[in-house]
Order: sequence, then structure tokens, then C-alpha cells
Amino acid sequence: MDDIVLIEDELKKMDAKMYSQTNEDLDALFCNFDFNNKEVLSVLASSDQMLNCYYMGAKNVDTFDKNERAAYYYYFRKWFINNYNDVYPYFRNNVKEFAIMVNGINPTDDLESKAKMFWLGILNDKFKEYDFFEYLPYCQRNKIEKDEKFIKRVLNNNLVYKKIDMFSRIDISKKYDLVILSNMLEYLDGNKEALLRVRYNLESILKENGQVVCSFICNDHLSENFLLEKDILTQGKLEFEDYYEYYEPLYGRTNEAGYSYKLKKN
Repeated sequence: MDDIVLIEDELKKMDAKMYSQTNEDLDALFCNFDFNNKEVLSVLASSDQMLNCYYMGAKNVDTFDKNERAAYYYYFRKWFINNYNDVYPYFRNNVKEFAIMVNGINPTDDLESKAKMFWLGILNDKFKEYDFFEYLPYCQRNKIEKDEKFIKRVLNNNLVYKKIDMFSRIDISKKYDLVILSNMLEYLDGNKEALLRVRYNLESILKENGQVVCSFICNDHLSENFLLEKDILTQGKLEFEDYYEYYEPLYGRTNEAGYSYKLKKN
């Protein structure tokens, strides 16, 4: 595709970096919720959250992310698992081979076409993984990884993706049983205005008794930022539901996996 002009330095400035895989313990967190036959809205990120929602029995999972590169990575994972029957792509020493794979893709929609253009623009001799991916100090493994056939089936479904910023006012008419925010709220660091916008958004898209699922990565349930978040989010129609722990036998310790809010009954 010689007519595609993608300048490496410009690509690095676009949007934010991608996440190669989740840094949450989704097994420990998601087991506390009933996903069976539910309508879910999940942050896209590495696609692991969406995959695990389906694995837990969700009827449908729409995704959102303010960074469109999350969708590009979704498609790359789709192409990768179709070609390599593996779950996570590792770019070291495989860049040229991956570029050949991408070049052979026949996109089925506009977003997949944009994803192909993006990857063809960066997979070259100058490609450095840390230019495009967030470094994770540790990566959680989930039992779903062992079910490659399931992952392949989900990744070959049509992606329902909305480029939205949950910290700004959003316009979504559909109502959801579950909204997966992962650890997004931790990035607000107590920003009151942003928390008020998040509260408005959640109240507008949740069904009655709908739940918001969040994870602890940096904060815990006693941190100042979390207490402020909890206070602001529960001043309207949301109520704090619970926080969830799991035991890590390898290290002999208990960790906080996450927490949830629920939309009150009218």
C-alpha cells in the first residue's frame, strides 16, 4: 500500500499508548458478579476485559475507549490468533513477520482498515515496543487464556466500539446491566469535576440495579482519593455496593481486587 503515508514520529504523538494485556486479576474480580445473559459496556483497553465478560456469560459486550489505538490492538489480536493460534503477540524478533501478516489482511470494515494502515505504518526496522505500549510492572494471567478456541471465536465477532471519554459528558442511549471501568477512576487523583461527569454518565447508561465494576491497582479502599471518589459518586443515584478481596497463596497475602457501585431503585 504505497499510497499510505504514515510518519513514525507523528504516530507516536497520536492518542496514548496501548495496553498489551490487563494488569487486573479479572478472575478474582469478575467472579463476584452475574454476567449471565447481561448487556455489558466495557472499557476496551487490551480487549481482555471484553473477552472475560463473554467468558462469564455476557449476552453482549459493547466497548469504549478514548484511545482508538485500543481498537487497532483488538484487530491485531484478532489477526494474530487467526494466524498463530496464540493469545498474546510478542513483538520482539517478530516485527517483519507480523508486518507480512498485516499486509495480507482483507479488512471487513472501515475501522479494521484504519487498524491495518496503522500497523503497516509502524511495523518496520525502527519499531520499538515501548514507543507504542504501556509498560506493565506485572501482568495478571487469567484462566481464559487456556481457551484459545473461545478467544478466537470472540475476536472474530463484530467489534462494537465507541470512541468516548468517560470523564467527559457522553451521549449513549442504550442502557446496560454492567459497566466495566477497570482502574480508570484511579487516574483521576481526586478530580472532583471529572468525578461528577463520571457520575452523570453512569447514572444515564445503567439499568435499574445496574452495576459499575472497578478495580484497585494503585489505591485501596482507605486511600484519600478513593474515599473522595466514593463520596462524590454516591451523592446521586449510585450507591456503593462492596469491595472484593482475593488471597494470593504464593505470597501468603490478601489483595484488594476491586469494588462496585449500583444504581439505586427509583
